[in-house]
Amino acid sequence: MRAVATLITLTMLAAEARADLRGATQAPRRTVAVASFQLPPDFMADPAAAGLGPGLAAMMTTALVASERFVVVERPEPAPAAFGGPGVILEAPAPPAAGEGTAAHQLVIVGTVTEFSQAVSESGFSIGLGLGGAKLGLAPQTTVGKVAFDLRAVDAASGQVVAAFSVRESFKTKGATTTVTHGEASVGRTDQRRTPVGEAARRAVEAAVRRLSEELASREWAGRVVDVADDVAINAGAAAGIRAGDRFRVYRTSKVLTDPETGQVLGQRRRAIGSLTITSVEPNLAFGAFVAEGGAVPERGDAAVFTGSEPAADRVSAR
Repeated sequence: MRAVATLITLTMLAAEARADLRGATQAPRRTVAVASFQLPPDFMADPAAAGLGPGLAAMMTTALVASERFVVVERPEPAPAAFGGPGVILEAPAPPAAGEGTAAHQLVIVGTVTEFSQAVSESGFSIGLGLGGAKLGLAPQTTVGKVAFDLRAVDAASGQVVAAFSVRESFKTKGATTTVTHGEASVGRTDQRRTPVGEAARRAVEAAVRRLSEELASREWAGRVVDVADDVAINAGAAAGIRAGDRFRVYRTSKVLTDPETGQVLGQRRRAIGSLTITSVEPNLAFGAFVAEGGAVPERGDAAVFTGSEPAADRVSAR
């Protein structure tokens, strides 16, 4: 029993040490969902492209989880047709009003494949050797390929593109084709010591996750108030890296500005109504003490924007 207690204590201390690695101003992890990668029409006509979109989405999901910088959730399919080409600002519903439900994720990751190719070319010469009644042929080969896609991170509440960039990976490998001919019979074998195109795709996806982390680092992290019965509760907790002592500024949206022609969300007007200091956390919820400004009362749906953390010595222990 003593050994079990010691193991539990060490596990808890390790978890606390990992949490303390997060800097006082580093935002919690963002909750994201990954849409199936889209293919241009000419790609869709190629039978070899079958399953490419979901496959890249699965790679992206794996890379996001492995980075330990995001909370990844499943997103209902099919993806909305509004997710168009690169650089498009998406049309989406306005942020939920107080009392309405909120999206289970903060961002949707949308990818569009722009290039996915692999070509094998002969070097233009061959060497033939005669062995008894058989002939041995050797022909060097070169394989080249490219993987490229555009990636966008879309705010799930407003539909605005908050990050957009392109990623490209290429490879060039060498191999050889050997043939053995005896009479009219011929047997061939290709030796391709190359990086498969799938590995190039995985490298591109991992590079995209690193770039995404950098692009989002300077943007504010915002959750939503979900309950105000006792302590104020927000819709993210320990799974997102939130801990006791984290501080948030609470805002209320007063107006959503949309384009009169397209309905596209252009921005919001909001006002600060108070501050929130987290006192306890659960896996998907965080509870805190609210200090009002001007007598304002928090409501379900208000935005909670991360501003920093209290020094470790001043934190309130999580329940």
